Amino acid sequence: MERGDDSPVGPSARDFEQLTTRVDSAKERRILATTAAPAGGSLAPAKYALVVGLLAIGGVFAYRHFYVPPPAPPVQPVAAATPETAESTPVVTEEQLAAIRNENTIQQVIRDGKLPEAPKVQLAPLPEEPVVEEPAVADPAVGIIGQPVALGTVAVEVENFWIDDSSQKGPAYAALSGYLVNATDQPMALPQIEVSLLDHEKRLYKSSKQTLTGGKAAVNPQIKTANTWFFELPPNTPMYCAQFATKLGKQDLAVFIQLAERTPENAALVESKEYEPTLLKLMTDASPRAVAAQEYYKAKFALDQIGLEAQALEKQAGKIEKKLKIALKEYDNAKAASEKSKNEIADVKARIKEIEGNRSTFKHNARLQEIELGKLRNELARRERDEASAAETLDRRTKEKTKIDAEFKDIQSKLKTISTKFDAQAKNVDKAKEKLQ
Repeated sequence: MERGDDSPVGPSARDFEQLTTRVDSAKERRILATTAAPAGGSLAPAKYALVVGLLAIGGVFAYRHFYVPPPAPPVQPVAAATPETAESTPVVTEEQLAAIRNENTIQQVIRDGKLPEAPKVQLAPLPEEPVVEEPAVADPAVGIIGQPVALGTVAVEVENFWIDDSSQKGPAYAALSGYLVNATDQPMALPQIEVSLLDHEKRLYKSSKQTLTGGKAAVNPQIKTANTWFFELPPNTPMYCAQFATKLGKQDLAVFIQLAERTPENAALVESKEYEPTLLKLMTDASPRAVAAQEYYKAKFALDQIGLEAQALEKQAGKIEKKLKIALKEYDNAKAASEKSKNEIADVKARIKEIEGNRSTFKHNARLQEIELGKLRNELARRERDEASAAETLDRRTKEKTKIDAEFKDIQSKLKTISTKFDAQAKNVDKAKEKLQ
C-alpha cells in the first residue's frame, strides 16, 4: 500500500487492490457461520445497522477519494483478552457483525468493479468579471411650472405661460414668464439662454434667444432675474413643454419645463388676486391680436372720454348761452334806460331853455314861468340821477355781457377743437377695429 490508514491524507485509490487480502474467504465463512444463529432477540436492529454502516462507509470512501480530509484521530488500542474471555466462547456483537458485513460488501463491490457514485457537489461559481457599462447619456432634466431646474450654473424657473389660439385664420401666439437664478456662489454674467416651445411630439417651434436684463453685468448669487419670452406657433397646436438650452464651455445643456403641470405653490399664486395684473399683462403681451384688442379698447376708451368731454362742454356752453341771453337782455334794458334818461334830460333842458328865452313881462305870467322853471329844474336833477344810475347799470351789464360772451366764445372754440379731436379718434377706433378683426 502506498498510504496507510494513519496517513494524514488518507489511503490512495490504488490501495483498494490490497484490501481484498485483509479477510480471507475461510475467515469470512467462519464468521458468518458463527453469527448464523442469533444469540438472542431479533436481527432487525442488526440489519438496520448494517445498511446504515454500508452507507456510512461508502460516504467515507467517496469523501477520501474525492476530497482531502483532515488528519484522522489516533486509533485507540484494543484491550488485551483476559483469561475469562479466552476460555469463554467468542461472541460477536451486532455492531461488530455490521462492520464485518459492511467491509465484505465493499470488497464485493470492488471485485465486481462497481464503485459507488460520488455525491454531486455544487461548486461555488467563479467570480464574474465586472461588466464595464458605457455611461448612459443622461436625459435632460425635467421640471414643472414653479419649480427651479438646474441648467449648469443657472437655475431656470417658469412662473406662468399664456397662449392665444382664438383665431382660426392666423398663427397662435404665446408668452412665457420666468426667472433665471445665478446658482453659483460668485457673481457672474448670465449666459445667453435659447428658449423653445415643443408640442407633445417634441417638435420644435420658433425659438427665442435672449439674455436677461442686465446684459453682461454681474448678477449676485441666488438672485432672480425676470424675463418674458414671446413665440409664434402653428394654429391649433398645444404647447407641451418649454426647452431652455445654453452652452457651458463645449458642453451643450438643456432642460425641459412641462407646461401641463404646476407646483401647488404656483397654482395658488396664479389664482390669487395679487397676481391678476401680472397675468393680464402676460395675456395682452402674448398675442398681436391681444395687442390690437388692447389698442382698440384704448382708442375706444379715449373716444368715449372725448365724447364725455364734448358732452360736458356742450352742457356748459348751453348754460353759458342762457346766461349770455340774459346778460344781453339786461344790457339792452340798461342801454334803453340810459338812452331814455338822456332823452328825458335833453327834453327838460330844452323846455328850461325855451322858458328862459321867452320871459314874460306880465308879472302874473312871469311868476307862473318861475314856478314851471323850478319844477323843470327839479325834474332835470331827478332825470340826471336816473341817467347816472342807468349809465352805471349799463356799464355793469356791458361788462357782464362781455365776460359771458367771452366765455361763450371760448366754449365754442373748445367744442370745435373737441369735435375735431373726436372725429380723429373715431378714425383711430375704426383702424384698431379693422386690426382686431
